[in-house]
Amino acid sequence: MPLHKRRTKRKVLICAAAVAAAGALLPLASLASAGEDSLQAELDMGRTTTWWSNAAFVLKNGTSSAEKDWTLEFEVSAGTVQVNSSWTTSAEQQDRHVVLKPTEHGAVAAGAHQRIDLGIQGDGKAVPEITGCKLDGEPFSCGGKDDGPDTEAPTAPGNLTGKAETNGTISLKWSPSTDNRKVVFYEVFDKGKKIFATSGDVTEALLTAQNTGIRPEQRYDLSVKAVDAAGNVSTPSNRITVTTPADTGGDHWPPTAPTSLEAKATGATTARLTWKKSTGTSSPVAGYRVYQKGVAEPVRTTGPDTLDADIAGLKASTAYAFTVKAFDAKGNVSPASNEATVTTDPSDEPAPGGSAPTNLEAKTWAVNDGPAVVHYLGLTWDVPKGQGDILRYEVYLDGKFSTTVSYYDPATATGVPPGPAKGGKALAEITLGGEPGATHKVKVRAQLGNGSWGEFSAEKSVTAKKNPS
Repeated sequence: MPLHKRRTKRKVLICAAAVAAAGALLPLASLASAGEDSLQAELDMGRTTTWWSNAAFVLKNGTSSAEKDWTLEFEVSAGTVQVNSSWTTSAEQQDRHVVLKPTEHGAVAAGAHQRIDLGIQGDGKAVPEITGCKLDGEPFSCGGKDDGPDTEAPTAPGNLTGKAETNGTISLKWSPSTDNRKVVFYEVFDKGKKIFATSGDVTEALLTAQNTGIRPEQRYDLSVKAVDAAGNVSTPSNRITVTTPADTGGDHWPPTAPTSLEAKATGATTARLTWKKSTGTSSPVAGYRVYQKGVAEPVRTTGPDTLDADIAGLKASTAYAFTVKAFDAKGNVSPASNEATVTTDPSDEPAPGGSAPTNLEAKTWAVNDGPAVVHYLGLTWDVPKGQGDILRYEVYLDGKFSTTVSYYDPATATGVPPGPAKGGKALAEITLGGEPGATHKVKVRAQLGNGSWGEFSAEKSVTAKKNPS
């Protein structure tokens, strides 16, 4: 069995890797060697938001030889993961499962560490979480410590209230539960039988004929329980009794929710939605309303037989989320369909003049990391002026994409300095790997606010140092 397969301790580290405003370039601090005859991973949660998060995995090699073949896997609860430096690491995501592997430059030197910076584009609804961590197929704790199985149940939801609405629905609200880790969903019960569930960040529910089968002139004995990620269930909340009103023939019962909503990009500024039809309970469906997340009014309204919609006026290379609701002739509106997300295509418009970063400067240094020497490349550049917002930068090394340099949006991440999107200096650090004395060519480009890519900076040549300074 190879030496690096024998592991006894693993951790994972997630930290803010976004680059902020200008400053002097300094080498990354050298981490202590693993101290064990093994390859290990470290993890710790850092600053995250529902729209953008940053992560940094650190591999420590406590063996006497370089580790050239390793696999790190994990599950991400929401969002799309990208590795910031494809020079050293490749990333593949299938649904929520992410696999990281080294490239030819990604070997972890004997007695050294390898830092893997990631970005997570979130869904705007929940802060992404990482679970199910494995190193070469062996599980390790993603919580930053070997904390063992979770056997502690959440506290009971509190202050459950509810009332029957005139449209035939029941609205519920309750106070959130607490848990030693995290509540992942709430379950609603009628006379002890589960009839509905919500996600862990939602402390209210609307019970309808479609989602729970409630009917007129019925008494419901309702309670709520909290459930955590390990499946531990809380004791029930207080119990309430709600009786639905009589059906007076006014048709207060809404249509069923549309199903199987799908979204597909049809260009840089357009998308197409399709869904399956709803059915009316007393009155036939009169049409459908398409809602874009973050926009209060519907962006499209269709007739009862039209099960698709073309959406225009979007931004290039931008993620959007949509839902659809059905309505009948009496004005009753269905629950929302499933949420469908789509990212528009990149813009095919040529980048405007003056979109290239200028004054690119590059230097290298080497750091003793235990018995190994780790080589770094540091970059600074002036950001393009007069371009409006800049979404991110890409660094190319020897003609190939190497690293994404991203910034927090100050409008959605409070307390985080804005990135230099409107003038000033930007900076980046890259682990070079490879042989000392090797010469590389580097260039940088910006992604503009409309999603298109600007012009490349002038290319610079830089030579990796042979020895630490």
